[in-house]
Amino acid sequence: MKLEFLDDFTDSGKYVNIVSERLIRLFDFDKHQALSLKGIIEKELLGRKKEINLSTLDFVEPLNCNLTPKLSSIDQGITMTGNGDFECSLTDVAYREMIYLIEPFCVKEETGYQWLYEIDCPIELLFSPGSTW
Repeated sequence: MKLEFLDDFTDSGKYVNIVSERLIRLFDFDKHQALSLKGIIEKELLGRKKEINLSTLDFVEPLNCNLTPKLSSIDQGITMTGNGDFECSLTDVAYREMIYLIEPFCVKEETGYQWLYEIDCPIELLFSPGSTW
């Protein structure tokens, strides 16, 4: 599973019909890696209330960023905390919805994609085994 931050899909305003200008994507993974991520979110984040630096997981290859999901009292989405460092702050309910969205990728090899939250924030979160959307 690869982790990557993509910035400015508008090409400095050249393209105006872009839904999202910035996103973090988890891509190039199989059902076993999807299942591992789902389990870590359930066990560590929701169960033990521990933040998870995805870049430290043995099945995640960070390409140009680090992403740390953490529990929050409100759904904020992804924010940049440093040079290439991001936090995903969501409520328990939002992470449970994320688990639900990841589940189809855990059962069989999927070719589609899923946006992992529906929050009005500047950085989207894409889950895509084929890296596209």
